[in-house]
Amino acid sequence: MKRKSILMVLASLMLNSLNLFSQDRVSKPIPIIGTQIKGQLTKSTGWLLNPEGQWISRSNRIPSFIENQYKTLIDYEYDGLGFDNFISYQIREIKIQDRTYLILIKKHKDGHYKYPSIKKGWTDYYSVMFYVFDKTEISKLDNIVNDSINLIKINVLYSNSITWINNETYISDIQKEIVKQIDEKKVIKKIEDYLVFHIAPYKTKNIIQFQIYSSYSEYNIIVGIIKEHKVKDENGMYSWDEKKIYLSKDLFKYCYYEVDYLTFNNFIKITN
Repeated sequence: MKRKSILMVLASLMLNSLNLFSQDRVSKPIPIIGTQIKGQLTKSTGWLLNPEGQWISRSNRIPSFIENQYKTLIDYEYDGLGFDNFISYQIREIKIQDRTYLILIKKHKDGHYKYPSIKKGWTDYYSVMFYVFDKTEISKLDNIVNDSINLIKINVLYSNSITWINNETYISDIQKEIVKQIDEKKVIKKIEDYLVFHIAPYKTKNIIQFQIYSSYSEYNIIVGIIKEHKVKDENGMYSWDEKKIYLSKDLFKYCYYEVDYLTFNNFIKITN
């Protein structure tokens, strides 16, 4: 009995020793995206100056740059995505750890070719782009000047594009992606990036022209826009390089979205 008691005491000591050095299982906190929509935009008209110098438009889409002889392709497969398109923009609050931020969520149509070199095997799907930023950043939009082209850069903390499966999963997919990026930021310095609100309000006409996109300052890469803009030279020939119109006032000479004041103010309040 004495030997058995000693063994039991030794086993207890060993178990307590292991407990002292073991780590507790602590799950990483998941960001909480608020259910209340602070601002939303679901309709707009996209305008584009085509190669023949004619303005063409589509609902919620800036059409692709296609010559009139190929205009039947403008709503077809890849070209049907346009320069840019959206289903909705939403602004919500998001709580990450112990702080509350804002998140802009853009739902849009997407797709890809199985064989891109020959443009065969097209598949339609949807994607979501998200941008998380400090709540104080939104105050930059208070300084928008009427009858002028305003370029507002919002500092972004977390952002990415993910495939939107359905309304039940895309929020949780965004949350998981942010958790992943939080871990990456601990070991990798992320390139500084911006969410750009390019807005031109014309109060007397009751219209607001705008584009929303993102850019990385170091490489000037535009995210959310399929391509830049081809232009013809004085001989009517296309140049090899596309015209860099984003991040410049020239943007509104070629393409933009347009909506009335009331509709836009349901998304972002223009005070001036």
